[in-house]
Amino acid sequence: MCWSSSISHRRPRDEFAEAAIKLHEASPAHYLVDATFEDPTRTGGLLQQVGWRPFKVDGTTIEIRINDEAAKSFARYWQALIDAKAIDTKPGFNTEWYTSFDRGKYATWLTAAWGPLFLSQFAASSAGKWRVAPIPQLDSAQPKSGNMGGSTFSVTSQSQKKEAAAELVKFLTGNLEAATMFTKEQFFFPVVSEVLNSPDFASQTSEFYGGRAVNEIFIESSKQIERGFQYSPFRDVVAAQFESELAVAAANGTSLEEAFDRMQANVVDYATAQGFTVIS
Repeated sequence: MCWSSSISHRRPRDEFAEAAIKLHEASPAHYLVDATFEDPTRTGGLLQQVGWRPFKVDGTTIEIRINDEAAKSFARYWQALIDAKAIDTKPGFNTEWYTSFDRGKYATWLTAAWGPLFLSQFAASSAGKWRVAPIPQLDSAQPKSGNMGGSTFSVTSQSQKKEAAAELVKFLTGNLEAATMFTKEQFFFPVVSEVLNSPDFASQTSEFYGGRAVNEIFIESSKQIERGFQYSPFRDVVAAQFESELAVAAANGTSLEEAFDRMQANVVDYATAQGFTVIS
């Protein structure tokens, strides 16, 4: 997970917060970042980066720690920026949000390896001014990253050509030629190690980012994601909590820590009602 930005400096988390405050003070119509806490992939990726491990699943037994210390630390960090009115808390992925990037309202976007292509599609007028930099760190000596979403090809039970469909999925995700085409033509992050480790992919440049070889940043970031992160068996329910609790708290200026507590209680209640043995 990295950040697309019109600022080329690498910033640890404390410097990122300071920059957010200074920017908004100097220009009240502009923000360093928009929180978009309703997005479970982005927010979950940022939480994963700082050590959030909300679930441990063993069959029908599930340990739920949504409001662990990593979450509370995350909440305190962003609460300070919200209270200082140094960041925006508008929902993302709508017309207003897209336009805000194109017009320069937001100076950075904390995003994933698919960001370069996506951003270039809705911020065309600022092409050439953007850069990619590593995500701000808690400890720059031990950099960590998080996983923000991904793409999945699946064959549904309703398919009348299951075997043929499965073969197509294997080709799209495992064939070297297909994987190379995805990275060069669609700017997708590689799903094949041979492509990820190839000099051609690392050196691929983007005019939108001033002709820089931005993949080098994303390759390094991908190596900093710790393995073993577990999702819940009811991810859609958990995802909805980000919008109903965390994003609402951010927009209203109320406690993010308390929002995590409510998320914990809500998900524990749901899991228990579904028959899981819950450890919390």
